[in-house]
Amino acid sequence: MDNEPKEIELKLRIDPQDIAALRNHPRFAMVLPEPIRETLNSIYFDTDNRFLYKHGLTLRVSQIGERRIQTVKTATSAFLERSEWEQAIESDQPDLARWRESALGPLLTYDVRNALQPIFETRINRRSYGLNENGTEILLAIDEGQIIATGSYCPICEIELELKRGNPRELFKIAREIVSSVPAQLDVKSKPERG
Repeated sequence: MDNEPKEIELKLRIDPQDIAALRNHPRFAMVLPEPIRETLNSIYFDTDNRFLYKHGLTLRVSQIGERRIQTVKTATSAFLERSEWEQAIESDQPDLARWRESALGPLLTYDVRNALQPIFETRINRRSYGLNENGTEILLAIDEGQIIATGSYCPICEIELELKRGNPRELFKIAREIVSSVPAQLDVKSKPERG
């Protein structure tokens, strides 16, 4: 499966009060223009016994404006690299017939299909910026919001650095510059792991 779509990203946990300091820092003030603002509401699906999670997969349906996007992600052996499949759909429920060509396809037995249900959701306000560093294109996204599960919630404030094209070393270079500019720390837990 070497031709699987890949996502390479770093996440940094940051305190909300340090976001303005980052945007105003001399290193970033000129490269962080007006952001693209989006509200991302996502529902994560799994079985009661977390069958997908135990197999290293996540399944979510996100609402971005009027669009609905279903996403399957899987962990790989490479650090911070995951396989990712995305499809536009019409509903807030996953369209399971469309996952045959992903890592989810072989796991979708009759019993698993019938047991899938919403497990938790995320509500995120995202500000994203396109960076071009030494010919490498990177999406810098600042996510603020919360993870909501039955009877509990967890706040989120993080910076995602996603490689769109080019050299992955630039992700680490920018991450080091952010960490030297404001108090931020590498966060290896994804939203589904926290959920």
